[in-house]
Amino acid sequence: MKKFPMLELTALTVICSASETLRMQDFRDIVAGNEQKVIFSEAFEDRKISEKQWQLKGAVLNREGFNGNGGLTIQRKAFSDLYRITKARIALKPGKRYSIRVDVQFKDYNGPDKLSFFGIEFQKDKKYHGGVFPSFTGIKKVNSWKTYSAEFSSPVDMEAADVVLFLRKYTTGRATYDNIVIEELGEASPRIYPVLPKNLTVDDSGSITLHLDNVPAGKNCLLAEAQG
Repeated sequence: MKKFPMLELTALTVICSASETLRMQDFRDIVAGNEQKVIFSEAFEDRKISEKQWQLKGAVLNREGFNGNGGLTIQRKAFSDLYRITKARIALKPGKRYSIRVDVQFKDYNGPDKLSFFGIEFQKDKKYHGGVFPSFTGIKKVNSWKTYSAEFSSPVDMEAADVVLFLRKYTTGRATYDNIVIEELGEASPRIYPVLPKNLTVDDSGSITLHLDNVPAGKNCLLAEAQG
């Protein structure tokens, strides 16, 4: 087996990975080409379409949205240990990065001042497979419309996803939603693995193979070279 100076390899870093064994020659630059595109938009203007798209479960479609347009309201008048949830299926791709923004108005809200009230649920094998539920503070001080936003990444092994609107347990009041927009931002944020000499083998043809343990199958990969 040929020996190569390791000095040239110590500045390399593997960001994410595709499997436990990787061929360095197969890496390509995935930074270029990350473009934003809207993959889901809901303004609740067409009641018939919204009724088919959303699992309402007690939520109400109305004309109380932003500027008096269509909206969706979830309301609870008494404390309960159950969530009030409505959801809609969205076409997310595995291993991608997304943004979500939602216009929300709270009225007569009573509950924690830090609150989650929308999110993304992932499924695998038709079962819950984790989710992203951003939380925001100052809810009790806001009675007017406000835009809330967050970024998230989809798991590489997800099979389906829903956008979820909800009032958490032990809260009361009204939350009206409008103008939900989800955009694809590009590749998911990477995990970083250092390239160590012990993880490298070089065959007689000069082919370099990197071996990593405990790496999720199907992850996107990027080979980065540190300067200096």
